[in-house]
Amino acid sequence: MSDDQGTTLAGVVPGGASFTVYFVCAGGGRIALNMKSTAPVRYPCDGVANLSQVFVDKGVSTDLRVDTEGEARWHLAVIDGAP
Repeated sequence: MSDDQGTTLAGVVPGGASFTVYFVCAGGGRIALNMKSTAPVRYPCDGVANLSQVFVDKGVSTDLRVDTEGEARWHLAVIDGAP
């Protein structure tokens, strides 16, 4: 998934105990990954590949919100399990 603005990935359901979000963000500003169960995690959009691991209960559906600040452009992948 790629974009230059915020979006919501609804109904992410891991097959195991977790899912991992891999992303890269460029263009300045920041990207924030938000889930209802945790505080937002923010990263600078400096073109450096980042990794954020989010643990949830097996089989529980959750929404992942991606928010941007500034001129952020991002690419993101959600992978089942931990790295």
